Amino acid sequence: MKLVDLWNEYEKDPNDKEAEEVLCQRIQMFAKKVLGRFRVNNPTLSYEDLLQQAYICFLEIMPKYDPERGTLEGFFLLSFRKHIIGLLRKLPRSVPFRDRNGGLPSPLDILIAQEFNKEVENLLSETESYLYNSYLKEGIFSYKSIATEEKTDENSVRWLIDSIGNKIRQFLDREYDFYKERS
Repeated sequence: MKLVDLWNEYEKDPNDKEAEEVLCQRIQMFAKKVLGRFRVNNPTLSYEDLLQQAYICFLEIMPKYDPERGTLEGFFLLSFRKHIIGLLRKLPRSVPFRDRNGGLPSPLDILIAQEFNKEVENLLSETESYLYNSYLKEGIFSYKSIATEEKTDENSVRWLIDSIGNKIRQFLDREYDFYKERS
């Protein structure tokens, strides 16, 4: 059953819990499809919060939906993607690191991260270091958005990010081999 049919079914009787449940499951399915393309690393915004935003977005777009212009599914996917991008832009770019349990990192974790960043800084050229500090540490990996902001072409950004990745991988391989030999 299409999303528009589910909506019409729900609209006929808003008290029908079964229709509401089926509609919510379908919205959630589409939301997960959109969210799967984002890498959100922000402790102030959980995955469940983003799924909740899908329902809000769906209710906001329904009055604007025009069946003559396309499917509701396509309209929702595009609208929800724009909604998430707008939401992420409002968040602070730098957030404190939290461990998997949601707690603050230990002093040892902070020291290791600082040392790692120093080592990475020593490996990189000035341009790579600028890119690493300005974007990659903040979790921004879109070639297009970086190229637009830096007023350069995407291929140059792609090449620099690949170069940074290769240097970090080589560094980690060397360090891992060093620690493997010592243990």
